[in-house]
Parts: sequence; structure tokens; C-alpha cells
Amino acid sequence: MAADNFFNSTRLRILLSILVCCLLSSLPVLAAYDDSYTVSVYQPRMTKTEFSNVTREGALALMNRHILNYEVRAKEAARRKSQILVFPEYGLYADIKDFTRDSIENFLEIIPDPKVNITWTPCDLENTTDDITIQRKISCMAKKNKLYIVANVGEREPCVFNYNSSCPMDGRYQYNTNVVYDPKGTLVSRYRKKHLFHEPYFNTPRVTDHQVFNTPFGKFASLICFDIYFQYEIEELKDEGVLNILFPNMWFNIPPLFLSVPLHASIAWASNINLISANLIMDEPQGVTAYRTGGSGFYSGMSGEFSYSHVPGLLTANMTNIKYHTHSRFEKVPKRKTPVRGNQTVHNPIFADILFYTIELTDYSGNVSVCYDSTFCCGLEYEFELPINDSVSYWLGVANTFNIDACTVFLGNQTLGMIPVDKDFQRAKFKSIRLFASDFDTPFVFPQVIVTNRETYEVLDPISYYKNGEIYLSHTSPLHSMSLLNRDYHRIPVSISHRTISSVLLVIAMLVLSLLHI
Repeated sequence: MAADNFFNSTRLRILLSILVCCLLSSLPVLAAYDDSYTVSVYQPRMTKTEFSNVTREGALALMNRHILNYEVRAKEAARRKSQILVFPEYGLYADIKDFTRDSIENFLEIIPDPKVNITWTPCDLENTTDDITIQRKISCMAKKNKLYIVANVGEREPCVFNYNSSCPMDGRYQYNTNVVYDPKGTLVSRYRKKHLFHEPYFNTPRVTDHQVFNTPFGKFASLICFDIYFQYEIEELKDEGVLNILFPNMWFNIPPLFLSVPLHASIAWASNINLISANLIMDEPQGVTAYRTGGSGFYSGMSGEFSYSHVPGLLTANMTNIKYHTHSRFEKVPKRKTPVRGNQTVHNPIFADILFYTIELTDYSGNVSVCYDSTFCCGLEYEFELPINDSVSYWLGVANTFNIDACTVFLGNQTLGMIPVDKDFQRAKFKSIRLFASDFDTPFVFPQVIVTNRETYEVLDPISYYKNGEIYLSHTSPLHSMSLLNRDYHRIPVSISHRTISSVLLVIAMLVLSLLHI
């Protein structure tokens, strides 16, 4: 009996030891990376002028125009001693104006999974019969310039409709995909966009694989455009030890809530990550109304340092590496009492299909509120630097859109513009201003403040104005807008992640092991 007990106890210790080792290996460990790295993003200007109903040769001709431009930018990035270069979403065919599922096929290529084909280097496959023309050019571009290159491309994956219930009837999956090639021209990451945004010609991947990759200067992964809107994507990457996210996008700016630069800066700050954003600028043909695009940049959540531009061209920055796992800045927001609503007229403007409830700030100072369906209210305490007149019109607004409750203050005459041009510009200043909400349902609050001069605007570091669910500023520069966005993700809270579960199991296993040794 004693021998059996000893045997069972020993076997349990062995099993628990194996469990501890497995759990330890599942936790992210940040390697000894360089202190910083130099990165470039390319922001092109494009116009939708081409038709998509072309042959494969025609599609290659259209894309090769942009590849030639990419090669020039890669050479310049290497001259600037960049280590990584990021191109925008749709950068090879954003000028195509009538894509359908069938017409986009000739713009797509088969791309292997680098986890299976570990050393796939298209630049070295000159004699292959596979149609990988674009992949070969990007691979050679990375190899020639000794860069990591991130490019957004179209991908197709054949499947058999009769044998696969999820296979489309045309016998292929089509994906919006990021590829990453290392300085040897080898494919190291293939990420398929998970959250499509009005892209009926692409498929959502059946399984999300972030395809994390290591470099001498950090651990990286990529997301694509609308993916960034879902915070759990970032938290899952952080669980894997990724604190540098590469972000090709074609962002549609929807003021005052969803402008690319302030929103992406706020996400990086709240998440405590480095976010490298490559956007593009779309010029629509004359007479066509379109959302503004553009706004690329480098956002350091740890330091609050933001560098960005709306000008087309190559942007380069030095990013400080985040060498340890950082917790996000989300916290439970207390309920606040908003002022009683007065007799002010509530207006309901609609910007990009988003319905706002707004009131105008008509007094020199005030304590006002506006509500959405009487269930969610935004409060504002304010005082202008100078008495206002008709040349300056500020509004307090509330909206519920994309599962977001939003409070915002904006310069009304310029809501659809980027830069105010009021003649009496100096009156667009506040002596003090405090924006808050009655009740944010979740801790996921993303603050934004944009101040401006006549030439450009500046996105402020939230550490200077945000605390526990409210914005407070005094003696402001001319204000473009300020917003609080509270996102409801309908998911397990961030604190209960795979990493957290692994940590709990690890503690339990080690506790049992210690008891067995007593």
C-alpha cells in the first residue's frame, strides 16, 4: 500500500511538473531586443479611375505601376536606415473602382502559410510555374534593400465546394491579406483580415491566425484597418507578447468621432502599445462625394509621443521599444450626475449615417447636458476665454453608433472639415472645459482632444487631460474637437484572457506541488 501511495504521489508530481513547464512556455517572454528601431510608412495619393474587369496580364500591369513606386520608397527607406517599411491597405489597387468577387480574382495570388513553408522566398524561385509575380517582386524588394517589408495584397485559396461546407460555390476563398518579408526576402507572416468593412468580394477567415514574427528589434504582428476597432484583437496580441503592431489601413475619416490620427493615437495610448499606421489618401473623381481619407503615423502608447502626417509621401520615425508587458489603461468609470437639461433646442444632425443629439453652446460659460434616448447623457462644464460671437459655433453632442456611446464637443461650422478657418479664430479657445458622461457601461474608454492652428492640427497626449472617464482642460489652444468613446465589445473582460487563465493554472499547479513536498 505504501509503495502504491509513493508511486501515485511521484506520478502526480511528474504530471504537475510537466503542466508547470507547459504553462510557463505559454506565457509571453520578451526577449533582449534592441532599445529602439527605425520604421517607415508610405502614404500614397490615389484616385479611382481604373476598371477591374481585366485579364491577369491587365491586373498585373495595373499593380506593377504601384510596385515600381514601392521600389522607389523602399530604396529611400533603406537610405534613411529604416529597418521596417509598411505599405497601406489596398495600396496595389485602391484606384480600381468597380470590384466584384469575380473581377478581383485576377488581382489575387496563392500565398503559402509561412508556418508550413518555413523558408518560402519567392525572390529565389525564378523558375517556378506558380503565378506569384507580385509576391516575387515584394520579396526581392525586401531582399535588395535589406528591409522587413509589410504589404497588403489580395490572396486566393482554392477549395473544393462539394467536400467543404464552408467553401464558396466558385471554389476559392478570397482574402484581404498582409504579407511580411524579412531582409532575406523570406515570407515570415501572412495575416488575413478578420473584420471586413463593406468588402463583399473577400471572405472572413475561418480561423484567425495573427502570425506573430520576431526581429532583432522586437516582436511584431499586423492588423488591417477595421480590425483595430476590436480591442480584444490587440489584447490577444499582447497576450502573445506583441507590443509593436503594424497597421496597413485605408481609413475613412468620419468627424468628429472617427478621424484616423486621433482615434489611432487614442487606441495606442489606451492599450499601451506601439502602433505604426500606414494609410492612404483617396482623391475621388470630380463631382463624386467621398469621405476624407489619409492620416498615417507612429503612436507610442507608453510615452504618449505621436508623430503623424496627412501629406503624401514616405514618413520615418524612431520608435522606442517596449521591453516589458504593459497593462492597458482601461479602468471602471464611476457614474456621474449630469446637469439638468434646460430649454435649449436639441438638433439632430447626421454625419456619415451617424445620428447625433446636439445643443449649441450659446453662452460665455455654462453647465449643460444632452441625452440619447434619455438613457445616456453627456455633461459639459465650460467657460470661453473671450465672449463668443457668430463667427464661432461650438456644440455638445451625444451619439450611439457601432456599439459606442460617445460624448463630443466640436466646432460646428467645421464638422465635416479637418481644419477650422473661422475669421475670428482666437475666440475658439476655452478658459476651462470639462466633458463627462452619466454612465459608461464598460471600462473601454478612448479619449481624444484635437487642437489646431490655421495650418494643421495637434492631437494631445491623453495623459495631459484624461482621468477616470472625463476630460478636463484649461486655457486651451483653439479647439477642433474633443470626444469620449465608450466601446461595448460583448466579450469576456480583458482581464480574463488566455494569459490570465494560464497564470492562474500555473499558481494552482505550483501550490499543489509545494503541498506534496510537505
